[in-house]
Amino acid sequence: IARVLISNFNLADCYTALGEISRAADCYLAAQHFLLNAGRQLCVDDASRHALEHANAHLVALWANFVKLYMDEIPYERQMDWHHGNCELRATAEQAVVRH
Repeated sequence: IARVLISNFNLADCYTALGEISRAADCYLAAQHFLLNAGRQLCVDDASRHALEHANAHLVALWANFVKLYMDEIPYERQMDWHHGNCELRATAEQAVVRH
């Protein structure tokens, strides 16, 4: 999980440095998409769920900082994609809590 997220974060940093904010946003969305898929496939025990929750918390913090700095440059569609993915991740986490 960490390797995939770090790769996406590094790519986002590179695109941000190049001024390609939309492509940087795509990297954060790719990380979020990875967590969504991992949550569906890997969340079989407490350790996996904890790792995904920790990774998501880190991703959310980085995205929030990114949005704070580049809000006007991030395409609205990417912002909405993030919102929908975030809602889905939250629902997945809530389902896991209900099962336990």
